[in-house]
Amino acid sequence: MYKVTGKIKYGAVWDNGKCLATFNKGVAKIKDAKTVEKLKSLGYSAEEIADDESKKE
Repeated sequence: MYKVTGKIKYGAVWDNGKCLATFNKGVAKIKDAKTVEKLKSLGYSAEEIADDESKKE
């Protein structure tokens, strides 16, 4: 699982009609590595987190 942060606090990032990420308080949690790479190419930053850490939030 990846924690993605970046340009927006709330809302979604779309690409060709597909929702890539939904941000809440500036953080989106993504499981798909391809999606994370796409978001990185759009200027977002990502870090890998453990699945149990993501359940705490």
